[in-house]
Amino acid sequence: MKKKIAVRNKLFAWLLVLAMMLSMTPSDAFATEGNDVGTVIDGSEEALIDSACTGNEEDVPENLRSLQEQINALPTGEEYKNMSADEQDAVYELAASVSDAYIELSEEDQAKLDITRLEELFAVMNEGVAV
Repeated sequence: MKKKIAVRNKLFAWLLVLAMMLSMTPSDAFATEGNDVGTVIDGSEEALIDSACTGNEEDVPENLRSLQEQINALPTGEEYKNMSADEQDAVYELAASVSDAYIELSEEDQAKLDITRLEELFAVMNEGVAV
């Protein structure tokens, strides 16, 4: 009887270890190829980057094009204010990952992107933070 309980406890302990390890993995590790940020936020799969990226469309590297699509897919400040707390948390995570990717770019590549929507969104997010 004691062996049966010990085996059950070990199995339960390993399941807990597995759950803890999975909870520590970044959510980006589970992202599928081609998942559009706009799809997560508002169900829209359209992201217009032609007007946002400066210069010739063919001269824009794919990583910048993708980052601009993610920025364009973020909600406006007003849309963010009208979201539920869970939706706002999801948008914050997306905006933070976009911001991190932007910071990693060279100054030359940063200049090619239009980040006004990202800046507006962070300004709205910071309004609710008490100083």
